Amino acid sequence: MSTVELTEDDMRTIIDTHIYDGTVEEEMDDDGNDMYREAVLKPYNTSALGSIPCGVCPLVHLCSDSGPISPAKCEYSQQWLQF
Repeated sequence: MSTVELTEDDMRTIIDTHIYDGTVEEEMDDDGNDMYREAVLKPYNTSALGSIPCGVCPLVHLCSDSGPISPAKCEYSQQWLQF
């Protein structure tokens, strides 16, 4: 996995970085040994723009009044406006 030899301190730094980033969780087993696992991703907070369908739409670059996708035809925008 690595092209250079890693020391125990190097490995601890890598693990700590993943813990701080929230991608790895550290736990202890019944014998007091450190154990690590991939973190369960938590729902992310959306910004105001993220709550608008256009803010998260993967096709927004195709959306225009005269395009194949338009705000007037978008079922998600219509549902959002009715909320």
